[in-house]
Amino acid sequence: MSEDVQRDTINAVKRWLAIRGKPGDSQIAADIDHSALLKRLLAGQEPLPQPPPRALSSPWYDLIETGHGTAMDVVEYTTTPGMLSVNQSGQWKIVEKRADGSYVARCTTNNHVFTITLVGERYGHSMWELQRVDE
Repeated sequence: MSEDVQRDTINAVKRWLAIRGKPGDSQIAADIDHSALLKRLLAGQEPLPQPPPRALSSPWYDLIETGHGTAMDVVEYTTTPGMLSVNQSGQWKIVEKRADGSYVARCTTNNHVFTITLVGERYGHSMWELQRVDE
């Protein structure tokens, strides 16, 4: 389904909800607007067996499907030892912290393991490469 058809389908469902006007419909319409899973299904793609990690508040499907990705600002939590924030998502458990500053970390939503390596800086943010290692 093309992006135009997806958008038209979503708008039709939202219009239907607005006309129907039952309690809770406005929240459903907002959920429809922001659902990456719904957009994925409308595009003919299957859902993943387990949820992908989040990146900047959105599902990071590409990381799971390709096995690699780029992140910014990987930060170790001081309040929750052994956990990392990657792309503003705290779904990462440190498996190993290496001497070179890189990490091996497990995504808590799906148990995939990645190396996370600092590769530079861009626009004042640290840039990190993630590579899946559990396959």
